[in-house]
Amino acid sequence: MGKFRDLTGMQFGTDPYKKTKGVYMNNFEKVSSSYIDSIGYDPGNQELFVKFNNGVIWKYFDVPESAHVSLLLAESIGKFFAKEIRGQFTGRKVEPEDEE
Repeated sequence: MGKFRDLTGMQFGTDPYKKTKGVYMNNFEKVSSSYIDSIGYDPGNQELFVKFNNGVIWKYFDVPESAHVSLLLAESIGKFFAKEIRGQFTGRKVEPEDEE
């Protein structure tokens, strides 16, 4: 697992019905960060969703679940994101026209 924590089997709150800009956020978590509002993760597709405090959402691809969990448990979520997610995984901005 390398630099990510092995937290296999841990349960986090879910809100499978929450929809933000056309994105259903499975395992959606509000986080305590001055930079990031909330984090969602789709384990089936290994997609990480990051909603920033300004309302913009980015989707990152091929993110292992261990990276998602490590992000949620990081002492500084913003610093972990900047160092371990952004620039390490391919991502794209989720545009408002992606709404269904």
